[in-house]
Amino acid sequence: KRYKEMSLEISKMEDEQRKVYYRQFFHADPVARMDDEEQDVLKDVSLFNLIAAYKRALDQMPKKVVHEVELLNVSVEEQTSYTIDFLRVHKETTLLKLVGHMTEKIRIIVTLIAILEMTKNKIISLVAVEGHDDVMIRPAKEMKRLTMAVE
Repeated sequence: KRYKEMSLEISKMEDEQRKVYYRQFFHADPVARMDDEEQDVLKDVSLFNLIAAYKRALDQMPKKVVHEVELLNVSVEEQTSYTIDFLRVHKETTLLKLVGHMTEKIRIIVTLIAILEMTKNKIISLVAVEGHDDVMIRPAKEMKRLTMAVE
């Protein structure tokens, strides 16, 4: 009796599978390919270059002896717009020049996060500076287009 029930179920499944037609010929599908320019957002920049530049920026920051707890309202959006404005004026810069005047660690940290976000969104590109623990920051083509659209 069990075998008979199972054979009926299997025959139903077989009938259902006959009605299914699987798609074939995938070669005609469009393939999304990235341009070489889009892939060059990070040229010879490794995580170690970013960490070394970040450490050097923190080391060059003026030291404070007094430890006061201050609540600073610093946002990633603020530092993103600051970085974009800085790049509009200077065209390209290094991380050390960008954060050289900053005296609070939190501003440097949030600026680095903003730089990583802009790199991820292909607004800027990063290039390692040979012989230095620093990173060159350049506007990507999208930022140039955004700047033209805003003006």
